[in-house]
Parts: sequence; C-alpha cells; structure tokens
Amino acid sequence: MAGNLIDYVKWRGDLGFTERPFNDVDALVLATLSYIDLVGFTQNEASGGTVEVREALGELMERSGGDVAPYVRSLATIDARYIDAVAKSRRFGRLHIGRYVDVMEYDNAVQFAAVEVMLPPNSVEGCGKGVRFVSFRGTDLTIAGWREDFMLSFEVTGAQKLAAEYLDRALRAAVAAGEPLMAGGHS
Repeated sequence: MAGNLIDYVKWRGDLGFTERPFNDVDALVLATLSYIDLVGFTQNEASGGTVEVREALGELMERSGGDVAPYVRSLATIDARYIDAVAKSRRFGRLHIGRYVDVMEYDNAVQFAAVEVMLPPNSVEGCGKGVRFVSFRGTDLTIAGWREDFMLSFEVTGAQKLAAEYLDRALRAAVAAGEPLMAGGHS
C-alpha cells in the first residue's frame, strides 16, 4: 500500500533535519505550504520577519474551526488532517516561514504566491549553514489561473515576471545572509 504526505509527516515528523537530512519528500511538503492562503498567518515580504510553521498553521486551524477548504488553493489533498500533522510535527512545525506574497489580479490574469521557509543549519546534507527554501504556488483553479495557463503557451505572463522578481530578491537576501537558497513548488 502506497503512503501519502500525511503518512510521511507522521512517520518522519518526530525527527529533526539533523537526524535525517532534507530530502525530496520534504521539498514536496514545503511546496504544499505555498498552496495554503497564509495571509494574516505569517509575515508578508514587505514587513519582513518570520513565524514558526506550527504557529501560522495552528492559528489557521483555530480561525477556520477545522474547515480549511477556503484556505486551500489547490486540487491536491490538503485538508485539516494534513495541516494539523505538519503544524504539530517536530520536523516541519519548528521551521520558520516568511516573505509571503499572494497576488490575485483577475483582470490581468495574474495569480502568484510564494513563501520562504528557513531550514536550520545542517538540514541539508553537506551544508553546515541554514538554507532558505522558496516555495512557489502554481496556477490554481480560479478563472485567472485558467486564463494564465492558456497564456503560458504564447507569452511571458505577469506571474512569471513576479516569480523572477521574487526569486531575485530572495537570492539577494540569501547572499547577504551568507546562506544558500533552494526553490521548489510548481510552475
């Protein structure tokens, strides 16, 4: 029987990254964070600062009363059980997130979101420093998302430009801090 992300978070959630280094499945878990509407639960890019994943997701769970559907921007199975498991896990719950950006412009067919996750030192094998992980959200199920998917076939979209600008700013911040940067997510 194949497992899912909830199974993985529960299986590895009690281990820190120094015990089991960052891997591809961890990258997938972090990529899902960008599909959760984190407005009001973490710091946006302009304000700076970070909050722990468990704090942000815990507040989301409390505010939503367990009905997280309005906060999920994906067809993937991101439900209250998953969000709760990530928030309560030692592996992911203690990570810090910030630099959150969420742009939705229906008239211009632009929808873009990204969040930066701070991995502690020694999380990534062979790297003794902290690592910044940028998680990008891909197009969603909104009309703007569908229109953007179509536009991808013949032009550079507004979201692609925003993603390039965001990544440039994140890379500059990582260089200034002397930390490597990884990017993941969708599109």
